[in-house]
Amino acid sequence: MQEYRSHNRRSTSSLQASRRSWFEAFTLSWNAALRMDMSQAMVLTALRGAVGIVLPLAVGLTTGHIVEGATVAGGTALWTVMNTTNPNHARLRVLFLSCVSMGIGAFIGSLIGTLPILPILIVGAVAFVAGLLAAVSLSVAMIGMQSLVAVLFLQSFARDPLHAFLQAALVFAGALLAFLLEILLSPWRRTGAERKMLSLFFERLAEMAGATDDNLGVHNKVLRAALVQSQAILLDRDDHRPQGRALFALYGEAERMRLLLIVLHRLKQELRETSSEPEEGIISLEHLLQELSRKLRSVSQHLILRSDASFRETGAEQLRSNEKIETLLSQAQQWQASSPELQARVQNILVYAQRATRLLYRIECLAQTWRYPDPVVLAEYTLHHHSAWAELHNVQAILRANLSFRSTAFRHAIRLGVTLALTTALYHLPGWPIGRGYWISFTAFAILKPDFNTTLTRSVSRLVGTLGGVILATVLLVALKPTPAMLVLIVAIAAYITLASFFVNYALYSASITIAAVCLLALVTPHPLTNIFDRTFDTLIGGALALFMFLIWPTWAHTQLYPNMVARIETLRKHFLAVMDTYIHPDTSHAERVASRHREARLAYSNVEASLERIMHEPHHAFYFDAVRVQGLLEALNSFSLNVLALEGYQFNEVVLSPAMRDQLGPFVKAVDTTMQRLSQLLTTTQTDAISCADLETALHALTEIETPGLPWQESEAVEQSFLVKEGEQIVHTLEIISQLLPVSDPEREVVTG
Repeated sequence: MQEYRSHNRRSTSSLQASRRSWFEAFTLSWNAALRMDMSQAMVLTALRGAVGIVLPLAVGLTTGHIVEGATVAGGTALWTVMNTTNPNHARLRVLFLSCVSMGIGAFIGSLIGTLPILPILIVGAVAFVAGLLAAVSLSVAMIGMQSLVAVLFLQSFARDPLHAFLQAALVFAGALLAFLLEILLSPWRRTGAERKMLSLFFERLAEMAGATDDNLGVHNKVLRAALVQSQAILLDRDDHRPQGRALFALYGEAERMRLLLIVLHRLKQELRETSSEPEEGIISLEHLLQELSRKLRSVSQHLILRSDASFRETGAEQLRSNEKIETLLSQAQQWQASSPELQARVQNILVYAQRATRLLYRIECLAQTWRYPDPVVLAEYTLHHHSAWAELHNVQAILRANLSFRSTAFRHAIRLGVTLALTTALYHLPGWPIGRGYWISFTAFAILKPDFNTTLTRSVSRLVGTLGGVILATVLLVALKPTPAMLVLIVAIAAYITLASFFVNYALYSASITIAAVCLLALVTPHPLTNIFDRTFDTLIGGALALFMFLIWPTWAHTQLYPNMVARIETLRKHFLAVMDTYIHPDTSHAERVASRHREARLAYSNVEASLERIMHEPHHAFYFDAVRVQGLLEALNSFSLNVLALEGYQFNEVVLSPAMRDQLGPFVKAVDTTMQRLSQLLTTTQTDAISCADLETALHALTEIETPGLPWQESEAVEQSFLVKEGEQIVHTLEIISQLLPVSDPEREVVTG
């Protein structure tokens, strides 16, 4: 009886914890629905989109073809709204393909609207494909979404084949109008996203350069996040224009500067730990880093300006700054240490300080001339060319890899396809009392996302925004009794707010798009108040159905956390092997392989970070998720990554090790490789065996023994090998920590094995 009561108390406690946790999830979603971020307002983009929507409406109203004008405006509105999330770096052919995709979707939707069963099947199939394309890239996903949205809306305006083609042509014309306005009215924004992200990247580099030993870890983490965002924008492009090449070159040089700064901070810390002499050299180095920080911040500011005036006006100041850097380098060079080994360490630091200084001059040159690039300068930099066949093969490979129930994209695609097929069936039922039931499908499509937190937040925001928009639209229509010209004006204002507020607040976006849609329909259909009722009822049904479909077959983030953690370990292992291969086999070219492994490791980092963030917003993570343990694992892996980056940056000086060092480095690299493979295996199986680091310790000890004084080495070689040994010691220490942080309890093992 006592055991039963104890079990009952535990069950009651779990139920209360679950209720509290669900309540917290709804509270977070409610707070997110009300949160405003005015810094994300897209003022110019919204103005351009509003012009594209109002222009065909005004022409249709003037010529008496308001239905045709409204159809073109609808195509413009849908294309513009869907492409507000499409970054400016997207190639023109991708944006044009979005127009074509919308036109094809409009024709299919108009054609199948009169058929009984086919719309359900086609909508479900198109939704599945659109959901799966999200695994490829944002640009490819947008093309699929444009087609899906057009099918959802146009099937309620069923036509015979000829009129379906004409209606689709009008929708395509509207999308094409928005596309042309994108090109003609904002040519300077073609590199806006790239320059903005590069500016942020250089700002974070400046903070890292000026960081102290105490806050270096924080700045490294922030810089890593900026680097991930820059990679997402710059490495997925194939812009061979001079401006595109200049920005790509700036990104590459910023990456090199990051590695050099990591090495400089590591060498400075090592010198501080080993030197008991006066710190004149260290102080000179810190002053140099502060000056580098100031100049990197100047580059960051220049990238977001529209003219070169700031650099022309400060030419004299730049000259003084360059002279100051040269003076600081000279002061550091004059510092004489008491021992040859310590002097060699100082000289080694100066080598990297000089490389960082020269690299900074190259960065400043690129930053000054990115608007009018110098072909001679850009000839040194090559873009990663992506052929059409290679891209197609890559898309096929990604889609095949995601055809599994373990794939978040695949599960989301099935959930989206089934949900939209069900919503389509609802309003195609005979006797369905609600007109324009496509709002059910569109609401479900807008709300249903791969993760719980976004789905719940979108549901709350959509409900709050739609109800607010319905109330305001009712007041406007009843109180003003607007004329067609007034309706066009209201649509223009609402469309502007809709486009400007997409990233500001989703509830505000939902309210304004409700007003725009109701007033647009009021131009071509009678009974506007009926449209308001339909919109409200459809939103409630679509939102409830989307949330219900997610809850009956959820994709909880914890099922993806450890697979993403394994991917993080594997990409770090391959990056480590590629970097160490440059030391063991210095006669072979490794640059492209190292760069590729570097990018893969960074992508895996962003995936595992996103998984962790989503878990923290899920309602019942407390039952199976040890946040402290997982955060410790992630931080340990990030520490390992910094060791690898330091070794990669150190090789910029083309370090050539002694034969004895290379011979002993091989077993150490193999021991690290074996240990990391073992870590991956333990995260994907139910084994609970402890990991032995004895082989690592033995291999590390062999490296340390090589460094014993008395051997006939030059001091510079001893310093280089000392750096590798130091990083090796930190790697072994990190792997020992990771082995202790692996989940061993039964509940966590259930999570690990999915």
